[in-house]
Amino acid sequence: MATLKPSETRIAIVAPSAPPYGAGGVASAHYNLWRALRRRGYDVRLFTFFDNGVKDKPAKGIIRHGLAPVWFKRLFVLLLLPWRFLQPGKLAYQTAEILRNAPGALRMARSIYAFSPQTVLLSDHGAPGLWLRKMRDQHFVLISHHNPARLAAESGMGKFSRLDTRMAIWLEDQVLKRVNHVLCPSQYMRTWFKKTYKFRGAVSVVPNLVEFAAVDQIGSRNIRKQLGLPSRAKVVYLPSAGGYIKGARYLLRIIDKLQLKLKFPLGFYIPGFVEPDVMAQLRQHPARARMLLPGQVSYSAHIQYVKACDVAISPALMENFSMAIVEAAYLGLPVIAFKRGGNADIIDDGRNGFLFSGLNVDAMAQRAAVLLNSPTLSELRKRTQKYTRAKFEADRVLDSYLKVLLSTGSARG
Repeated sequence: MATLKPSETRIAIVAPSAPPYGAGGVASAHYNLWRALRRRGYDVRLFTFFDNGVKDKPAKGIIRHGLAPVWFKRLFVLLLLPWRFLQPGKLAYQTAEILRNAPGALRMARSIYAFSPQTVLLSDHGAPGLWLRKMRDQHFVLISHHNPARLAAESGMGKFSRLDTRMAIWLEDQVLKRVNHVLCPSQYMRTWFKKTYKFRGAVSVVPNLVEFAAVDQIGSRNIRKQLGLPSRAKVVYLPSAGGYIKGARYLLRIIDKLQLKLKFPLGFYIPGFVEPDVMAQLRQHPARARMLLPGQVSYSAHIQYVKACDVAISPALMENFSMAIVEAAYLGLPVIAFKRGGNADIIDDGRNGFLFSGLNVDAMAQRAAVLLNSPTLSELRKRTQKYTRAKFEADRVLDSYLKVLLSTGSARG
């Protein structure tokens, strides 16, 4: 394959969804990789299996699959039902998540078979590779973003069912029998992968790619005017902090601490899903008028909002390799986060952000308040941007991907 021209090399990228519909780091990471490969001239297509209910004209290079929402919901409820009796009181949904993907993934598999790619890049969450038939001489590469064992051990969401976790891992191990090479976005994820799975092939670390050229072309929104703030007011970005894994339990505390420590009005940008009980509290908060809670927005609109912010605070309990943190730091927002998961692969403490051990929310808020009140914040933002752009330069990261994607390797399965 290495002797073929890029235009003669067919690559299929699998993702649950893709912008503008897809949310989450996996969808964003695979979409960015798809764009970068297209820019290099490769015949690459992005195949989705979880675009449920999306009725859209086909986009060039993106082939969407899913299920009607009403049938998808019914299927998921049916798959969850046995766990109420097998493991009452335990969190047990990861096996059901894998099985609910079957209708969309089977349709996706037919599309990939018709495309006949030399290389298939798989996402791990939901094990869509279960439903793909590996053709002769095909090269399967899997990116380990999720890992059920890691989620059960570190998410802090509650008591997970060990049986459900083991079953989900067993199903993912079936996919790995056909995989030639595994990529992990961080050293943290590589450690968890090695600890969890029986895979004996090569496991490499390559960070998620962000198509920064596309990010640079997106403008900025006047978020301050939208929130009724003065033009020089500061705005804090809290990436997806309304979800429990992303630190929803600390969201109000961070906002209150900042309001207490700073004597000037602050704006807050909180994108994505917000847990209903957290949203109810936010609606009653005195600073509600200065909170932008847009829910799911297009990628370009999201970047426009991030560009208007000054500092990012990520209270996430666990991260594999946060696309939101990379994007924020790339745009010059110093990121304050917990020293957990893959954050240390992105943030160099003191250079493009600050990491805090444990779950010291007060220390995070204190650091954010110091930065927001500092006359040298603009200089720090420039240094943050320069360092992050050099560290995650897109062409260099893409070259690392291509070394794996274009390797014929030893066939499996």
